[in-house]
Amino acid sequence: MPRGRTPNSFSLKFGKRIRDLRQDRNWTQVDMSAHTGIERGHISEIECGKRIVNLLTLQTLAACFDMTMSALLKGM
Repeated sequence: MPRGRTPNSFSLKFGKRIRDLRQDRNWTQVDMSAHTGIERGHISEIECGKRIVNLLTLQTLAACFDMTMSALLKGM
């Protein structure tokens, strides 16, 4: 998705989930970037709902939090 896009309810909810999981581990966005290889700015955009992730990024995020993609998306 292009940068600066208007967040929708799914992207906002997913971003909050990622932020909550990151904060549960007491990680900064820089820490999460080091764990995932995803740039800090990209993580910020995901957390703000400005980016929808592709399947590879979803898989990377799920692995980072030691869960399946299905578990990461549960309740979305």
